[in-house]
Amino acid sequence: FIKFFVHPKEPIRRYALGAVNQFLGPNMPQALRANMTGYLKGLFVLTKDSSVQIRKRICQAFVLLLDNEVNALLPHLKKVMEFMITSTGDKNEEVALEACEFWTSVCEQQVHNNLDPAILNSYLRVLVPILLKGMVYSPLDLIGRMGADEDDSHVPDREQDIAPRHHSAKVSSYNGSGGDDWDDDDEDASDWNLRKCAAAALDTLATVYKDELLPFLLPMLQKSLDKKTEWQIQEAGILALGAIADGCFSGVSKHLHHLIP
Repeated sequence: FIKFFVHPKEPIRRYALGAVNQFLGPNMPQALRANMTGYLKGLFVLTKDSSVQIRKRICQAFVLLLDNEVNALLPHLKKVMEFMITSTGDKNEEVALEACEFWTSVCEQQVHNNLDPAILNSYLRVLVPILLKGMVYSPLDLIGRMGADEDDSHVPDREQDIAPRHHSAKVSSYNGSGGDDWDDDDEDASDWNLRKCAAAALDTLATVYKDELLPFLLPMLQKSLDKKTEWQIQEAGILALGAIADGCFSGVSKHLHHLIP
């Protein structure tokens, strides 16, 4: 399959990449491990592909490799992170969503497998604004909410509806500070999207890096929460504030009177 990564026809490249991705799990076949160098070389060639579906599959591959074969990825991690940061900000939401999953996996590797936090540290200044932008309701999100604004005052509140958090975590092996399950207060838990994923990523980053995030995040939060900004931006700021509430509690508490006058 790897030889088809450079096939001139996009569907052949796409199907070949998708086929290999099926084997990127805990029980990875020895044949793939033996050809890991060639496989990674093929992936990096495809990072320049113009196809949205191929870029989406590359993001999936890097997340699976990080979860299941991190040692093979370590020598290339800088190049991988640069690609995933660019992809997290991709204008195509499917690509951005797949790439955004990577950052929670990085934090999991730091917590459970002693991945050096300094590897990601130098990228936080670029990554945090991209995540915050991803938390803003997209046009499709707003269309989906049109049918969700019906009067439901007669329906008893669920526990997560009245929880003080503005987000909850996607079911994950990550269990940073509290391990809350992600279930946005106004969205169905099964409807995983970029907005939720970006909030989950910021939550795990805050749990690992704590107040180190604040120099990059506080100026953006102050701007987002300004009453003169559009409501979608304000809402994303509130979501971000909830996402960092546990991990950055000590540092952010000192600035609440500036953020929420």
